Amino acid sequence: MLSTILHRPVRYTFAATLILGLILLSTFHSTRPSSASLTHHRSAHLDHERDWMDGTSVRLEDIVDAATSSLESRVREFDHDAAKRDLGIDIGSGITLERYKADLQSNWNEFFHPSSSGSSTGSQAPSRGTILDKALSKLSLLPDPSVISDNSSEAIPKFIYTTDLAPPDQLPDQFQSWITQNEDWATMFVSDEQIDEWLERSLNQGKDVDERKTRTETEMIQESGGRTGDSEDKDEIGVVEEMKSLKGDWGVVRADLFRYLVLLLNGGIYTDSDTASVLPISQWARNPIQAQSPVAMLEVLPRLLRMAHSAWTGVDDVGFQTILEPEGHDRDGGPSLLVALEIDAPDSGTNWREEGFVRGIQIAQWTIMAKKGHPVLLDVVGRALRRGKEVKDGGNRDVNILDWSGPGAFTDAVLRYLLVRYGFHPSQVSRLTEPIQIGDVVIMPVHSFRADASEGFQGDHRVVWHGFFGRWKGGE
Repeated sequence: MLSTILHRPVRYTFAATLILGLILLSTFHSTRPSSASLTHHRSAHLDHERDWMDGTSVRLEDIVDAATSSLESRVREFDHDAAKRDLGIDIGSGITLERYKADLQSNWNEFFHPSSSGSSTGSQAPSRGTILDKALSKLSLLPDPSVISDNSSEAIPKFIYTTDLAPPDQLPDQFQSWITQNEDWATMFVSDEQIDEWLERSLNQGKDVDERKTRTETEMIQESGGRTGDSEDKDEIGVVEEMKSLKGDWGVVRADLFRYLVLLLNGGIYTDSDTASVLPISQWARNPIQAQSPVAMLEVLPRLLRMAHSAWTGVDDVGFQTILEPEGHDRDGGPSLLVALEIDAPDSGTNWREEGFVRGIQIAQWTIMAKKGHPVLLDVVGRALRRGKEVKDGGNRDVNILDWSGPGAFTDAVLRYLLVRYGFHPSQVSRLTEPIQIGDVVIMPVHSFRADASEGFQGDHRVVWHGFFGRWKGGE
């Protein structure tokens, strides 16, 4: 019996910012070389100056510096102590965009690079399968144009992943709705015992999880006899070692980490086995409200880069209309991360601590949609794995799993990214009544992933039902 069923199938408030951008655009268009790409001439772009009208010089580098300075100022305004005291949110005091980038690099080197297992040093660790490159490109205010092109044309893979302690034929009946509601998506089941084989194969062979073939995870593992290439002759990658160490006592953490890892390395949707698809995925957050960035320059920069790329390459498929597209929106693939609020205590007045939540504004992690390589995923994985090493080495078993790897940790990771990359404070995602898009992230309102029933229309934004069956507890 197969363990997997497969189916084939703005506006801008700051006029000065826009005017400055158009000045820069006129510079690019009037100085385009006859050939060669923007990537080849990027250094020339940064140094290039041209007098415009009254002789004022405009450099792309100056605009990037101004945007960076504005973003840093906005990040410094965030009151970490108050957020932790009032909402339990722990983004980290003194966090900056550069520190965040360094943390991601450290996470990759320590846990994903074979020769640096157990060590966070070695800044030259290569980005296997461009995962690290993708993560860092999301953080650059002026990314490599080739990376932008790759990211914008890459849709979220149509794979739905789940895991469970029980075999797939014992999943709750409601889970079948993911298949019936989304016939153009493949549904993949990875058992707890298969997680290690899947992870080793993904990393050691440098392949994505699914390989886009009509085979089950079980079949692929059986075909290799349970082996994963030449892994026995290689250094064991840190993440594999740490995931194996979580078996048994820390199975819940292991299941949490699997959801982040499968999306980090492959992209798609992860959803718990006790959930149901109330509305088809194609109907999720179809027209989110485009949030206006508190740092106006951040909204202009990506458009300038695309428009400049058109000017320098002679490809005229990007015009002035491009400047009206929301920042972070991938025309072919939608947002890079889609999540939903689980609780919004500032709005509801709920005593979130007494109700058993670990954050006053908490993001659900039983269902997550993401493109591979998203910084939020590398961030939450690295922090959870490092916490695991501390627990293991220190022998401290008095740890809250919800903070270690669960919704507390995931909420912090999402809000940390929104702060350092876009200057959005946690309070700005409160009181949502419609889905909102902040850069490349879409956040849906409370109850979007907590519909009242597992079937039947309950509103445009109630798209997932969660049964809270506690299947991760196993036989406890």
